[in-house]
Amino acid sequence: MNSYEFDKVFRPKSMIIKMSWFALTLPILFYVFVIYYLSDILWTSEISKVDENFKYYFYAAGIGMFFTSLLLKKIFLSNSRLTNQLRKDLKPEEIALNPQTKKVNPEQLAKVKSLSVRELKLIGLIDWYLKPFIFQMAVNEAITVLGMVLAVLTQNKDNIMPFAVVSLLLCLVNFFDLKIIMDRAKHLLEDQSFYQYY
Repeated sequence: MNSYEFDKVFRPKSMIIKMSWFALTLPILFYVFVIYYLSDILWTSEISKVDENFKYYFYAAGIGMFFTSLLLKKIFLSNSRLTNQLRKDLKPEEIALNPQTKKVNPEQLAKVKSLSVRELKLIGLIDWYLKPFIFQMAVNEAITVLGMVLAVLTQNKDNIMPFAVVSLLLCLVNFFDLKIIMDRAKHLLEDQSFYQYY
């Protein structure tokens, strides 16, 4: 069970992940809204309508991006990467460092120093996961952008929907990644064999 001090440090940091998730998921719904409710304006543009068979090239690209997203998840969240991260010696100053100012926040540092070594390692996973998380979410969003381009080129608003649905499903899976990572990390830290070569 984690301490009260752990929760005070964990919640603000995990909120960054959640806010990033919403920031990268909401545009998908916005793209669908634009295509469905502004299509009359878009279709009157000078873009030439292409043949419907053209969409299969986009479907192939979308499928490729779908598997790319899954592959990135498998790589980024692999047991080997997670284990290597947990075996790193993290300093409280690294956790309390403000990424914008590159300076240590004294108030945050005081909270971090009160954490156990185990809790410090768990907190460090948030910063470790943030960049891969954003990269995966960007790939997910790009799938909908692909569908939006297809919808405009074919002047068929329904063509965006398969891409948007796939994007949203991938984003939904990503939403639970941090909890899955934390649970896996706790399990590893409780396993005595983890410390065999530590």
